[in-house]
Order: sequence, then structure tokens, then C-alpha cells
Amino acid sequence: MDTGLPAHPQARGNDLDFRHLHSIYQCGYLLRKNSFHMLNDIVWFKPNASPNPSCRFFTASHETLFWARKDKNAKHTFNYEEMKNGNFPEDKLKKENTQMRSVWSIPTPKNTEKKPGRHPTQKPLDLLLRIVKASTETITNKPVLGESLLEPRLLCHDGRDG
Repeated sequence: MDTGLPAHPQARGNDLDFRHLHSIYQCGYLLRKNSFHMLNDIVWFKPNASPNPSCRFFTASHETLFWARKDKNAKHTFNYEEMKNGNFPEDKLKKENTQMRSVWSIPTPKNTEKKPGRHPTQKPLDLLLRIVKASTETITNKPVLGESLLEPRLLCHDGRDG
């Protein structure tokens, strides 16, 4: 049965998935239906979001990131100290030496990041690096066998294409 979710054979690890308004509720439903346990929803606020060309809607200046684990009893990694004390100069909302909040203000991808090609849902490197720092043990130079993080096909997936 195709659940619409990435397959995770191991119970250890994190699943992080970007969603826009038109698919966020379906994704949340499928995560719950497949016994994923929601840890957080994170809002990526885009301070330099592109304007809405139709002028018929508000400009979409955020995306939601679901952070979930395979089931309620599975282990997950969260690098609290790195998130609290790390250096995040691109984020004007993050105050020094305070807990990381669930709203991250990170500009859209820089032109230098778009050299390989342009995609309307491309994510900035600063955002992806923060996700890796927050939720993997590899920053401590101790990779964990079976640890998972992102479903690569979802990085540029907005729910409209397969």
C-alpha cells in the first residue's frame, strides 16, 4: 500500500519534511496515520520572499517543516546546546544564548546557491545546515548507524509534483 510517505525501515532517526499550505494537512494526516510522532512544527520565515505575481493573495512568506519520528518510543537526536549557543547571523529573530524557537528567519537561497539550477522550492543552505546541526549526531563526529534525517526527494518537493 502506498502511504505517500517515505519508507523508514529503522525506528531511529528523524523525518523532516517541508510543506506548503496546499499539502500541509494531508502530510500531517499521513504522518499520524502511519504512526509517526510529531516532535515540532517549524516555521521557516522568508524575510525576502518573492511577491505574489497575481496580486490576489497574500505573499507566501513562510513554509512549515514537520519534525517527526517513526513512532512515539523511537529515539531522536536534538542538539540543544548547539541550537541555543550556535552562531546564526542570518536569523534576525534568534537571540544570542537563548533557546532556539520554532520560527526561523532565514532568507531564500542566495544567487551563489542557485548556480546548479533554479527551482521555485529550492531551500537555502543555511536552513539545511541548521536542520543537520539540530538533529544529527554527526556534528559530534560520531555517526550513528541507521540514523536518517531528510528524505532527499522532498527537499525540492512542494506537493504538486511527484
